[in-house]
Amino acid sequence: MTSPDLPMLLPPQMVPSDPIHVSTFAKPEYADLTFTYGRVKSGGTWPVRCKWFKVRIPTGRQASALTGEPGLIRYELTVPDGKRRWTVDRDIRDPNQAIFTCSPPPDEPAVFDGTWSVGLKLSGIEVNGGIGPVDVLWEESTSATGQDDSYQERTGEGRVSKRDDSFYLHSFRPARVAISRNTKATLHWEGTPQATYTMYYRKPDGTQGSSTPAKDGEWESPENLVDDTSFTLEAKMGNEVRYLTTYLKVNGPDITVTSVGGATSTGSISVKNSLAFQGKAGLSIPQNGGQIAVYGALTVQAGATANAGTLTANGPFTTKKSLTAEDTVTIATGKPLQVDTIRVTPNGRQNVAFFSDVWLDEKDLTVKGNLSVVKTNAHTKGELTANGSLTANGSLTANGSLTANGVIRAVDGITGPDNESPLVVRGGAGLLVHKSLDVGTYEGGATTIRNPLTANDSLTANGSLTTRGLAQFAGRIEGLFPAVTRATWSGTSYSVSVDADMIAVVRNESSKKQFVNVWFNGNMLFEIGLDSWEVTAVPLRKGWTFQKRSPNGGDLYIWRFYVGARP
Repeated sequence: MTSPDLPMLLPPQMVPSDPIHVSTFAKPEYADLTFTYGRVKSGGTWPVRCKWFKVRIPTGRQASALTGEPGLIRYELTVPDGKRRWTVDRDIRDPNQAIFTCSPPPDEPAVFDGTWSVGLKLSGIEVNGGIGPVDVLWEESTSATGQDDSYQERTGEGRVSKRDDSFYLHSFRPARVAISRNTKATLHWEGTPQATYTMYYRKPDGTQGSSTPAKDGEWESPENLVDDTSFTLEAKMGNEVRYLTTYLKVNGPDITVTSVGGATSTGSISVKNSLAFQGKAGLSIPQNGGQIAVYGALTVQAGATANAGTLTANGPFTTKKSLTAEDTVTIATGKPLQVDTIRVTPNGRQNVAFFSDVWLDEKDLTVKGNLSVVKTNAHTKGELTANGSLTANGSLTANGSLTANGVIRAVDGITGPDNESPLVVRGGAGLLVHKSLDVGTYEGGATTIRNPLTANDSLTANGSLTTRGLAQFAGRIEGLFPAVTRATWSGTSYSVSVDADMIAVVRNESSKKQFVNVWFNGNMLFEIGLDSWEVTAVPLRKGWTFQKRSPNGGDLYIWRFYVGARP
């Protein structure tokens, strides 16, 4: 097969061995080239006279060369019987080419008439490892007339292709043996370019992933890796399949395990940062097992059954989320419970929080169920909100606000703060006191009750007591007492000075209608008319004057009910 670039008179025919395979480090490959010269003519007429023709083979290790070992090439020249003998001369002095010169006897040019030809066979050519086409050059010295000055040197060329049909796979390795978490991995290998490659690897979710990488021996993972991962490279060529495996370390990986155990019975497992459990996962210690110790502060002791065991915090125990107890939570005697917020959500009758002593230092306590303080005390400097019932068998002291959307029951007593804000009841339920209610000892203190107030025992108010609803008193009311005065008619008038705030109950002792007046600083404030034996109540303030000027005469009975201490 030839493809002459120049118009040679006798272009040779070149037939290579097919296919020509490149050599590998494990297996060298060899090729043959056969040239037939003098059979084919290009232009002109027969005969054609020839002094010589040459074949140039490119040499070296590059892909454009055919062989790197020109000295190993064997050559053979074939001439038909009856023709003069030709000679072959090999020249390998140039490292870039091997030249084979074929010529008839000197000064006796061969005459080709189309009926015969010579053949040159080059064999044992050790093909180099470079894949690609190789251009083989040839030359001739020919003449169409045979005259000495008519011989010209003409050139041409042909091309052969080197292929790599061998199957090899080696040097599979990661670009880095360890990478940072949540980054991609890069892998390299050496393999046959014609093969088809598939990469198998472990995906971040634990499943197997696969990817068809490029054929240039380099692959980057399509996903960021969060755990140590193994990689398997599959190479297919024809019916043959080969595999290589490598491993990559991920620094600071995500680890998912079924169980974790120490190397020995006395071994330990440490977690420098956080240990998280997802979904329905839990942390289990076998029956009669050991403990979990966190810096000596938190100890979990396994019990005989799954629901047994103890949790001991020798130091502070902090939870940033809700803490749920499905059974009783007990605070040791004399030990405080210090919290930002405690929420008890009602879930039937059993969902009640019981405390012997509750202290809230400027924090809030919200109870959505019932809060029962048994036998001792509850002290709050912050907000105490009870959406259910609040029961105090001991004293309940609130230095801040105390809000109850349900019923507040005090078996012993409720004491308002001294020199602080008053006790205010705004809810629709009112205030029910089975024993005593003692509010405020400071001067000017006030108790405001805007709904019904029921006191079955004593009600003591050292300041003012204001009720805008119904006030019911089943026992004695101290601080409001009567004093009786009979105003006698002097003939022209009678007058009574008001020495303190009071409520005066007046009865007309006359059989005639009487008129009474109330004066202050010389001005009459109001006048009241009373029929015979009629009784009315008159509110009076200290400093006022209660008097009667009437021609009808007659006496009045006045019951004075003082408010506060007796003057």
